[in-house]
Amino acid sequence: MPLLDLLTTFTGVPLGALLAAMAITAVAATLHGTVGLGFGMVSVPTLAMLDPRLSPVPQMLVVLPLILRMAWHERGGIDWRGFGLIAVGRLPGAALGVWLVERFARPGLELLIAAIIGGAVLTSLAVRRGAAPRRATGGLRVAAGMASGVGSYIAGIGGPPIALLYRHAAGPTLRSTMAMVFLVGLSITLVTRTAAGHISTSDLRVALVLLPAVGVGLRLSHVLKPRVEGPRLKVAVLVVSGAAALALALRTLLG
Repeated sequence: MPLLDLLTTFTGVPLGALLAAMAITAVAATLHGTVGLGFGMVSVPTLAMLDPRLSPVPQMLVVLPLILRMAWHERGGIDWRGFGLIAVGRLPGAALGVWLVERFARPGLELLIAAIIGGAVLTSLAVRRGAAPRRATGGLRVAAGMASGVGSYIAGIGGPPIALLYRHAAGPTLRSTMAMVFLVGLSITLVTRTAAGHISTSDLRVALVLLPAVGVGLRLSHVLKPRVEGPRLKVAVLVVSGAAALALALRTLLG
């Protein structure tokens, strides 16, 4: 078909890989729009194996409008105070990540991050039926921001610490607050990459072609969100966070 041939010519990516990338991007956007995290975990490593031109920069570009839409759509639920405290912790967390990478082997650090996230998930499962959770303190929010900054810098996984912090919150609060956290971190990354000349015309073309798939995923998430609110959302957060820890551990161990 002429249109499909045009897409291949426009991006330089084979048609089969491009169609698969559209499907994977739509699935990742659906998960992220429903739960509040998971886009990068699903799309970035999968598409990098499929074709290096598909990831990671094109995925960073297409997820930006997704998180902007999520933050705006559920803006009434944003925990502004919590977001501010998390943001306070992110910067020293990233600095700590830099310090750790300079002094220790990255594989060991990645396994440690996977173990910490996995341990937090297991602890949450163990106490899930216990007493009602107490409101997170300001110190815990700052600590979660630091953990997110460390995990994001070292392993590209910054979402689970924040998601676990807000797992008992209402869906709009969890998703919109996390969207704000992702927005700050992603904006810094994109500005840094642009200044360093690490975003190419090819990245922009691939992102433009994949953008409609994000729209499909966002639309599907609107259908799914009402079905996973309450206890189901808490379970989904634990499952996605646990899967992220497991994927990181396997990626590190298998090289």
